[in-house]
Amino acid sequence: SYFCHPDWVSHKPPPAALWTPSVPTPQALAQTAAWYRAAGLL
Repeated sequence: SYFCHPDWVSHKPPPAALWTPSVPTPQALAQTAAWYRAAGLL
């Protein structure tokens, strides 16, 4: 089932005071892909 809501958007990051990622997105995606590859899922 697909969930959506008008307030759920991807074009605007949350305020830094609310949440800031600890790992930059490109690095996080690379780490995730490496984990999937090591687990034999890619």
